[in-house]
Amino acid sequence: MTNITKKMAKNFSWLSAGDIVGRGLNFFAMIYIARVIGVAAFGLFNFAFAFFVYLELIVDSGLTILGTRDIASKKSHPEVISINIFLLRLSAAFFVFIVSTVILYLLPLTFTIRMLFVMTFLSIFYRALNSDWVFAGLEKMEFIAFSKILFGTLFLGMVILFIKSPEGFVFIPVLYFLSGMLTSLVFLVLLFSRFIAVRFKHLEPSNWWKYFLDAVPVGASLILVQIYHNLDTIMLGFMSDPEAVGYYNAAYKLFSAIVGFLLLWQATAFPVVSGKFVQGRVAAEDFLNKYIKLTFLALVPLIFMVIILSSAMVHLFFGSSYAPSVFALQILISSLILVALSGLYGHLVLIPSGMNMEFLWAVGFGAFVNIILNSFFIPYWDFVGAAFATILSEAVVVVILFYFVCRVIKINIVKNAFSSVLISIPVFCVISFFNLPSVGFALLFLCLYLAVVWVLERNFIINFYGKIRAGG
Repeated sequence: MTNITKKMAKNFSWLSAGDIVGRGLNFFAMIYIARVIGVAAFGLFNFAFAFFVYLELIVDSGLTILGTRDIASKKSHPEVISINIFLLRLSAAFFVFIVSTVILYLLPLTFTIRMLFVMTFLSIFYRALNSDWVFAGLEKMEFIAFSKILFGTLFLGMVILFIKSPEGFVFIPVLYFLSGMLTSLVFLVLLFSRFIAVRFKHLEPSNWWKYFLDAVPVGASLILVQIYHNLDTIMLGFMSDPEAVGYYNAAYKLFSAIVGFLLLWQATAFPVVSGKFVQGRVAAEDFLNKYIKLTFLALVPLIFMVIILSSAMVHLFFGSSYAPSVFALQILISSLILVALSGLYGHLVLIPSGMNMEFLWAVGFGAFVNIILNSFFIPYWDFVGAAFATILSEAVVVVILFYFVCRVIKINIVKNAFSSVLISIPVFCVISFFNLPSVGFALLFLCLYLAVVWVLERNFIINFYGKIRAGG
């Protein structure tokens, strides 16, 4: 039997490789777009895309998370789960697109803005046909990696070929849609030709309502999570100006690129921890304590390094016109530990435990807090206030999730975070006495941190690496 640690390392390697290349291509596409179309147009583009994210979540309604979970535990009939969820999501996409288009035409918008929104909303069809969740359930992570790379390559190539001036920003969503649709169709063909043999008998329209009802708590939770992650963009669009939206999203693009690796690590652990909960609470506790310790060893120094390099990162990727984004990035990156904890408690404990409603209550209250905080902070501190609202909302969610998780499992956060925090803070303070440029500061910090980690956590690292090498 393949060792769990080795399998996780393999899956994470594939996801990381795909995400590094795919997300990197998308990131450079966004940098190119931001530089060509300017701050105001970049703000409008992100304003429209913030609405699209909610439509995407409504279409999904948590179906892909539950689908991944069920395929991972019932690999004998993934064809039934996959084809029915695909058709259910596609039907929902048609309904949502029609309703949202009608609403847009009823609103007093300019023709350009209306077309920007309509073309942005087209991408819900590509998302409805995305097959990454099926490959995740089958633990065929290499196909997820290749799909990310293909999408990123197509999107970056199309953007460079067709976007040459600020006036072209309206057509960016079309390029996004075409890139995604081509990618989805390619991997649907691969899925159904190589791994899943779908037959007419596998269709179960009578069970679609049951699928939907089972997924609703998770889907509603994801929408609420999205509220305290990107409602600030929408509220900035209404309460401030396009430039503020552009500054905030420049910082958020950098932040989300970093968070992406954390989400990959979490996605790799999700099928494993679902199986551990089947084995029993002790097995799940042992796995999750090791998972969070390894996570903290990587995240804590990463936060310090981004804070040190924030100014250089913004100027390198977006240019000097986005300089006000630096402080927002420093605030957002400080929430990375909270994001890790909410992912641990919510996606790796409550959802595998079937406590979907508890997860919904936690993120629902967090969304409510986020709306209130944004309403107070944005008028006074603009996009910096939006960043503060995000981090405080995440903290509220973590506290509530912790309350629910204590009923299920014991995870010693303080013990598992102790080494990374104990090492990072003194190393940072010592290097601060030297007058070093930001890049030199960051490199010296990383080298000293890794050296001290090796001394204090050598046995843990060697044991983990040995399990990967041995496969058992």
